[in-house]
Amino acid sequence: MAKLTFFADNRRPDKHGMLPIRLLISNGTSTTTVTTGVSTLPKFFVGEPTQVLARSAPQAQEINRSLYNVYAKYFDAILDLEQQNRLRYMTAADIRKAADMMNTPQYGGTSNVSDFVAFFKEYGKSRNTAKTRKSYEYAEGVLREYCADRHLNPLPFSHVNYAMLTDFARWLRDTRRGESTRHMIECYVRAAYKEAEKRHIISRDNDPYFDYSIAPVPQKDIETLTADEVRALACARLFSVNNKRARDVALMSFYLCGVNLLDLYEMDAPKNGEVVYIRHKTQRVNRREVHVRIEDELQALIDKYRGDNALLCFKSECSSYETFQRRITLHLRAISKEIGIDITMAKIRRTWATIAGELDVPDLVINKSMGHIDNTINTRHYVEYKWSKTADANRRVIDYVLTGKCAKPTEIG
Repeated sequence: MAKLTFFADNRRPDKHGMLPIRLLISNGTSTTTVTTGVSTLPKFFVGEPTQVLARSAPQAQEINRSLYNVYAKYFDAILDLEQQNRLRYMTAADIRKAADMMNTPQYGGTSNVSDFVAFFKEYGKSRNTAKTRKSYEYAEGVLREYCADRHLNPLPFSHVNYAMLTDFARWLRDTRRGESTRHMIECYVRAAYKEAEKRHIISRDNDPYFDYSIAPVPQKDIETLTADEVRALACARLFSVNNKRARDVALMSFYLCGVNLLDLYEMDAPKNGEVVYIRHKTQRVNRREVHVRIEDELQALIDKYRGDNALLCFKSECSSYETFQRRITLHLRAISKEIGIDITMAKIRRTWATIAGELDVPDLVINKSMGHIDNTINTRHYVEYKWSKTADANRRVIDYVLTGKCAKPTEIG
């Protein structure tokens, strides 16, 4: 597909050092530029479609809105040309001419179209973690499917209203998306729309979310493993090397208080007999470290899969986290069929918390041990948590699972 890129042309600065901003259109080996009529000092240039200038630049809000409209004009044209199967045969100059024609009154177009889907795509690509970017990419595909079904191409911001959001939620259910998926996609759409408001691409005056509320995910029974099932997993005789590795990964997660797979994949080398990490899912709002003492069962597996300058070797052996995740998921499914117990990493995490609760471990200890965000003023600002409580709780959970015996708490209370 053709590409659009803003750049500051440093070949032609004016006497004040201002650089003209141009839009580069490229398709295959051909390129052409579009003059925007905007110039800036190099220090203010960012280049993102939704934020070409830094917010500290003079009149940044108005200029960014104007430049995004230029971007959207050519992006919409590229989408149309691609759907018509014309794009592969066109040069960049052909694309520019076609876009200019599409946006003339006699063609039925407009020179000021802002496509929400295009903005959604760029916003998703700007997310912090690869996992979140992947989720936004999936949501974008679903949103495009909806737009195609409703003949909304492009989808102007003005069409993102109460009626459209209600119809979108109904369509997601009708196309058999699960409630968790529906909720995630709706939240992503809202986040992108709110970001457009913050960047003054659109006005807050007609914000549909003043009236529209995203329906929560219906509560259902929590799916976990029993202590006996975790013990069966640990003791199962597996013959496949890959299945054994997946089983070991699941057990390492359990021995680390149900740590997420991504955090396990990224973990640094241990410090003073502890694993210390910051949870990826919450690191934007919570930079507090989680400390988990390395128990003997975990140490044996760390010795087996030790990494160089990392806790484990998986990051250096796999081309990406996504590859590692797919492999573990695939082999856990194979294990599930082999031993007759449905094993997933999500169940492993919930199982640690559930068993800890059964052993009367306080909620504060469970939440801190799993890297949850502190939800009271005391825990956020005043009370210093003792990680020995996590160590004691984890030892009790592991002993209960592996032996069936429940030791009395020491420091947990």
